[in-house]
Amino acid sequence: MQFLKSESFDLNELLANCCLNRAVNCFELLRTEFNVEITKKCLDNAVKGNNQYIIQECLNEQNPDTSTIEAAIASHDIDTFMSLIDDYNIQFSEFHMPILPLCYDYLNLHVFLVYLLHYNDLDGCLRFSPVFHIRDLCRYLYNNGGNVLTADPHGATALHTSIFENQIDIAKDFISYGSDIEAKVSLAGRPLNFAVSNNNTAMVELLVSHGANVNINDPKNDFSLLHIATILKNKNIIEILIKNSVQVNGDQNKYNLTPIFLASLLNYKEIVQLLISHGARISKTDKFGNNAVAYALLYNNNEFMKRTLNQFHSVTKLINYKTFDLESNNTDLIDLLSYSANVNGQNTHKNSPLHIAALMSNKENAEKLISHGADINSLNKNGQTPLDIAIMRCQKDYGQDFLDFEEENNQNSLDFCQKKSEMVALLTLHHGYSNSIMEFKSNNIVEIMFDYFWERREIRKPSVTLILVEIEQ
Repeated sequence: MQFLKSESFDLNELLANCCLNRAVNCFELLRTEFNVEITKKCLDNAVKGNNQYIIQECLNEQNPDTSTIEAAIASHDIDTFMSLIDDYNIQFSEFHMPILPLCYDYLNLHVFLVYLLHYNDLDGCLRFSPVFHIRDLCRYLYNNGGNVLTADPHGATALHTSIFENQIDIAKDFISYGSDIEAKVSLAGRPLNFAVSNNNTAMVELLVSHGANVNINDPKNDFSLLHIATILKNKNIIEILIKNSVQVNGDQNKYNLTPIFLASLLNYKEIVQLLISHGARISKTDKFGNNAVAYALLYNNNEFMKRTLNQFHSVTKLINYKTFDLESNNTDLIDLLSYSANVNGQNTHKNSPLHIAALMSNKENAEKLISHGADINSLNKNGQTPLDIAIMRCQKDYGQDFLDFEEENNQNSLDFCQKKSEMVALLTLHHGYSNSIMEFKSNNIVEIMFDYFWERREIRKPSVTLILVEIEQ
């Protein structure tokens, strides 16, 4: 026991952990030998751990409150829950945390039914009932007076819950009972927003067949339903939306991004082909003058893509950067896009796709652009050629090695980078020339993008709306 006397041990925290893990002997040792006091955290943990002896010992020292009741709901022990309610005369109405959301969070049907019996709150229970995936329960609540139009303070109805839970049969019932298929939840949208974000094709078909408006945007980021379906790579939902008159070139968002920009960025060649077959214009540009080719060129930069995909994860939890093969080459997509897009189109910085390819240091994609007629010596607003950008990228990547080489060999940056950078060697081979070499203002590729791809002055406040350009501050 000597080691327990060490200052490195927090005995109060250890006792709380014993309560959570039902370690009776450890609990007794700490209480008898070290006189460790039972805290409110000990009581809540004991209820979660559900050892009746430890629970009673803790109740001898501490009184339960709402967090203790939540712990009882989380433990799924209805006897402990009822004992706390009855023995301590705790009324549901005193909760500062409503019962039904807790039943939802912890999927506790027993407490849900106890609440229903105590309060006969048919409307509230109907709204949460789909979480248990029991169609007959939902029907029972409706048939006994539950109102499908009842919404919580944020606007969520029983239909929203059924869609979020992917319960299509229950959703069908609610629609037949008169649910509002256009009811809005603040910061989450309408039922069709829920269905598309959940990647549920059957639910989308159901809602559209009942007249749901397909020309709506996600309230969090201004993306259309077609943008979200594109991010999720769902051909069927894309087809349903376009068939029902969604604009394939819709760009009514802050940065004028059309779905084909997102498909190009994510290396979804089949989705790009599908969108093109429905009239997507490859020639369109975003607010900063970048076209689909420029967005496709970003795919192979791991640092940038990991951050971007994490932002997409905030739009839909179904996106995870770990599922993307960021090491794969997307030259086929670059080739496809380059047939119709302007490979010499310049953005607001006067950077062409070849400048961006040089910035991304992707030799294979640069070769594709050159084969489609990219101007090897195009100048941006700083007077820089693609070769200048490639050399600057080389300097960034090799850092001290580059400086040591210059000092030891009395040679310039081009000599070093021709040996180290395939991009520099390629551009030199095609008679590229250097006109104005500077240093990047940052070593962070996302920061660099603001000086070559987007406009820094446009980025005032990071938010989900800035899905492709958000940086941590």
